[in-house]
Formats: sequence, structure tokens, C-alpha cells
Amino acid sequence: MKILVIYNVPNNRTGGASRNVHYIRDELIKLGHKVDLLFAEDVPAPFGWKRLAGLTYPAFMLPRMFRMMRRNGRYDIINIHTLEGAPYVLLRKIFRTLPKCVITSQGSDELRWELEKEEERLGYRRIRPTAKLFYYNLIVRQGRFATKHSDHVITVARSEKDFCQMAYGRDSKDVTVIPNGVAEEFFIERDYSRPLKKLLFFGGWEWRKGTRYLIEAFSRVAAEYPDATLSLVGTGMAELAVKEMFPMNLHRRIRVVPRVAAEDVPAVYAEHDIFMFPSMFEGLPLVIPEAMASGMPIVTTRACGMQDVVENGVTGFLIPPRDSETLAQSVKILLNDPGLCAKLGKAAQQKAREITWDKLAQHTLQVYERLVNDSQ
Repeated sequence: MKILVIYNVPNNRTGGASRNVHYIRDELIKLGHKVDLLFAEDVPAPFGWKRLAGLTYPAFMLPRMFRMMRRNGRYDIINIHTLEGAPYVLLRKIFRTLPKCVITSQGSDELRWELEKEEERLGYRRIRPTAKLFYYNLIVRQGRFATKHSDHVITVARSEKDFCQMAYGRDSKDVTVIPNGVAEEFFIERDYSRPLKKLLFFGGWEWRKGTRYLIEAFSRVAAEYPDATLSLVGTGMAELAVKEMFPMNLHRRIRVVPRVAAEDVPAVYAEHDIFMFPSMFEGLPLVIPEAMASGMPIVTTRACGMQDVVENGVTGFLIPPRDSETLAQSVKILLNDPGLCAKLGKAAQQKAREITWDKLAQHTLQVYERLVNDSQ
């Protein structure tokens, strides 16, 4: 089978979406299939204006895609990330002989937009007028069209499948949940006898990941546990800019790592004890199954794809979004009980074995094969 995967993200193995694409591609190649990739670098922004790339990439990638088809021959499947998919989905509706299109959604922009409006109503943030004008009309509407009219949709969370069925009228058989997974190098032998004190947050430092509540929760934990430290990894922001958001007296107990090389990521999980991830909106971030594979207990929110893989009281704690008090209390319970920490961590590692990339590639391939066979 010949597959073309299109994502408007950098072609590296540091960002979550890029890592997802590469891991699945590697496994499909092992199974004997040909997979070509089209990333952000392959479609230059007009006049070098990178800020416009999010809007122009969907249309500008089409000529590049057709050149690849002329050079490499017809593809059996075109798999496109949601936002980049609208122009091709439209062409596919008009020209039915084009290869079938699978839209992969890592988190609905329409659901994110609703969260942003709720944050504004609560007075936590203000949406810029330009965002109200352009984001909904140019981003949300594109994503809605692509998701509603593609041949098939792959989501990483059950809640998003439910949304596709309810809001877009998609039939259950046309939407498949395939979570983000974990690679073998993340499974380690953890030493549960060492003192529990190293807390970890791994992800971009942005409001939707619940950073406000992380700050409040760690302030509560640090007041009672003088040895507790917090590492903030993959923030994408400078150390000083992140630390300034915390109380001054906590700065020496916080480590900020704006970026980390892909080969160093497993070691990051291995050196920490408890994973904190109070995000309000995600698909299913790679950091959750990776942290689970390392044997860490997870404290995250009862939202999006996190609740699909983390079982409350079994592999970690699921807490309500926007609840820094419960977040802090859950961490304190684990710090006080090494036996519970080990029990949850081992169960988390066992659960992660169910979503390794080789298994997920098989599920993805089944979707592709069913679509191709249906057209014959």
C-alpha cells in the first residue's frame, strides 16, 4: 500500500504530532508499506511570512501533493491532519477518482474554541478581536468541513468521536479512535525504593495545559514538603520567563528545560517520580502514555483523551479541570505513600503495553485497508 501523510508541523521527533507521524510511519514500513510524508518545511510560507503558514499551507500544499503523485505514482490513501485537510476533502468531493482521504484529529479546534470562550466568560483570559474574527472563520470552519466530509476520521480520544457523531452527524463506523502510543525505549525498570520528591510536567507552557493550576498546586505542595522539586520540560519558553510566574521563594526548587532532544526524553521520565498534567484541552498528548510506560503514577484531569488511558485509583488520579487544590492533594497522597506510588506506577506501565506503536500501526492499517477495499 502507498500512503501519503500530510501535517503542517516541523519534520522532527520533538513535537508530539511529528513524533506520532514518524512512529506510525516506521511501523508501517516494517510491515512492507510505502509511506511518504509532507511536513511544514515542504510548503514554504508565502514571502517568508511564517505567521500566514497556518492559513496558506492547506491550499499551497495541494500543488506539492500532486507533484508527488506524478513522481511517485498514485497513492492508495491520503492521510491529512484536520486543519490541512479542507482543500483536498473539497477536491475529493468533486473528483471521486482521487485517493480516499483520512482526516486525523489530535484535538478538535471547535472544542478548543469553546474552551477559549469559556475562559473569557470566567475572566481568566481575553480573546483578541482578531482571533474572534479570523480563528473561528478560517480555522474552526476549515476543520469542521474536513472532519464532516472526509472519507474517514481518526481521533485520539473517545470524547472527540462522540463529538464528531453529535455535532457533525458522522456515523460511528466512519470514526475510529486510535490513541497516541508509546515506543519501547520508554519502558524502564523503575527503582521505587528511592525517596519520592521529583515532580514532572512535560509540555508546552500555555494556558490550555492548566499552567495556572500547576503553579497554584506546586505552591501548596512545596509549603508542606521542603524536599519536593518540580521540573518543567519542553516548555518552549525561556527559563526566566516561566519561573517569574511562580512565587520567588520557589525558584530554586524549579527546573525549566525549554527543549529536549528526542533521544533524551526517556531519561527525563526515568529521573522523576510523579507526573503532573492538569491540562484542560488535549487530544491525547504523547507525554501521558510515555510517562505511564516509565512506571510513573499520573495525576491528570478528567478530560479529553487522558481519561481513556488513565484509570482513577488504578494507574493514577483523575481530577476535575481547573482544580489546583485537588491536584495538590493528589500529589501529597502519593508523596506520603511510596507503596501506593509503586502500585499505581506498575499498573500504569502495564496499561501502556496496550498502546505501543506497533499495535496502533496495525489498527491504522486496518482503517486504510477497509477504505481501499470498499472502493474496489
